[in-house]
Amino acid sequence: MGTQRSAPGYHLRILANAAIIPVVGYISDRIGTKTVFLIALALFTIGSALCAFAPNAHMLIAFRVMQGVGGGALMPVAIASCCFGVLFSNPSSLIIE
Repeated sequence: MGTQRSAPGYHLRILANAAIIPVVGYISDRIGTKTVFLIALALFTIGSALCAFAPNAHMLIAFRVMQGVGGGALMPVAIASCCFGVLFSNPSSLIIE
């Protein structure tokens, strides 16, 4: 069994994904959940499109990090906006009659 090499872009994307998660809560409190979600969605989408057109491996790695930052911010912001936007916007809607 030989050692397998994996792409460094994958590992950097996972690190960027994990690094951005704790920061997202603070940023969304400061500038708003919707704004953070739209910025994260734009970063992820633009990063994905740039990955498709990357001219070399170094640019691909950089675009994968950009994609990881956007993707890492999407999930916590989406969960927070669903929980706090839907559940706590109108507490009387939670009462089943």
